[in-house]
Amino acid sequence: MTDPIEIKGIGTDLLVSMPENETWETANQLLIDKIRTSGAFFKGANVVLQLRAYPLQSAELGKLRDQLSELGVRLKSILSDNPQTRTAAQALALGIDLPSRSSTPLVESFDINLQSESAIFLRQTLRSGHTVQHDGHIIIFGDVNPGAEVIANGNVIVWGRLLGMVHAGANGDVSALVSALDLSPTQLRIADRIATTPHRTLSPEPETALIKGAEIVAERWHPANAPAKPVKSSKWKFLPFLNR
Repeated sequence: MTDPIEIKGIGTDLLVSMPENETWETANQLLIDKIRTSGAFFKGANVVLQLRAYPLQSAELGKLRDQLSELGVRLKSILSDNPQTRTAAQALALGIDLPSRSSTPLVESFDINLQSESAIFLRQTLRSGHTVQHDGHIIIFGDVNPGAEVIANGNVIVWGRLLGMVHAGANGDVSALVSALDLSPTQLRIADRIATTPHRTLSPEPETALIKGAEIVAERWHPANAPAKPVKSSKWKFLPFLNR
């Protein structure tokens, strides 16, 4: 059965498209139920909502914004074909266009003109609300806590616990990878693929996530001088409805 609510990643945000041919009350409830049953996937997310032709007043949009806020989701922008809905969104100080990647806040100010093979090194822990974005690779000596975001056009390497949101190959590079001593992100993206962490039964160990075939898998890391032995890989919970 096709999911009536479509979700795609756009930069650091989620684009959520509401179903057509439903009453607003039904569509609104489908969205709330979707978020409640998605675990930590939406927690702390910025949402751009595609409302299509739904004619809504400020009071209805305000109520939805409050509902999402109670679930830990921030309503950032409204996309609509209806002039009344766009006017209502502006009255609530919501955007009415797709957000620009350039507006993403940075923990530090870095030279965005560096070549794609360049890298930045951060010796710090990223806490909730922090975002780091770079055109090349990102290396972090520290933890990435839940609620923090790391976005790189290249690879992401974390010498610590990766518990927040991470996006490698953000410019569409399907060969990008993510490595961490504890690879347990809330959400992991490589190019246009999105996955969530599988259930863990053993203690954390260094892993690398990469795209194999149509899926994101996590492989245990072994030093180059270690005795040769098969590499075990685990398939992550693949979310096909997010990958367009």
